[in-house]
Amino acid sequence: MNTSVKLIYMLGFEGRTLDEFISLLDNSGIRILVDIRSQPVSRMYPDFSMDNIRERFGQVGGVYHWAGRQLGEQRQQDEKSINTSLDDPQLRGFADFMQTEGFKRGMTNLVNLADKGLAGVLSEPRLAKNTQRELMADYLMLQGMHVLHLTDPGEACEHQLDPRARRESVELVYDQ
Repeated sequence: MNTSVKLIYMLGFEGRTLDEFISLLDNSGIRILVDIRSQPVSRMYPDFSMDNIRERFGQVGGVYHWAGRQLGEQRQQDEKSINTSLDDPQLRGFADFMQTEGFKRGMTNLVNLADKGLAGVLSEPRLAKNTQRELMADYLMLQGMHVLHLTDPGEACEHQLDPRARRESVELVYDQ
């Protein structure tokens, strides 16, 4: 692998205990965790609050960052959306948000964090299919990042660009 290409992991905590999750991060070499949930709490997984993750990850030398304000998934679909191949209104709303300067600033911050150590992007779903994490992975990949989806200990798969996506100038559009 070209060492000048930055690596970033995408992962979810769904179906795991906090100890299993922290072990997954530690064993994968992830030292920076970027939480993109709009609300860094979970009713189904109460151990996965921002404070709990920060404390436990810090115990193994990791650094937790909450980026939900900048990159969270609760976005409204634009009534003139060009992302017509995304049927889910929330996913289309996030794709619309990806066209904004706010998103680009948030992603620049994420890439800058990845410069400081191996980073992982966190949200709840274990698999990234049809989630904001998948759209972010598309964006990062087109920015020259090497993106892996970490699903289980020792199991990571290369991100593949969503077939509904295409690059239009500097924008990513989902209309295929």
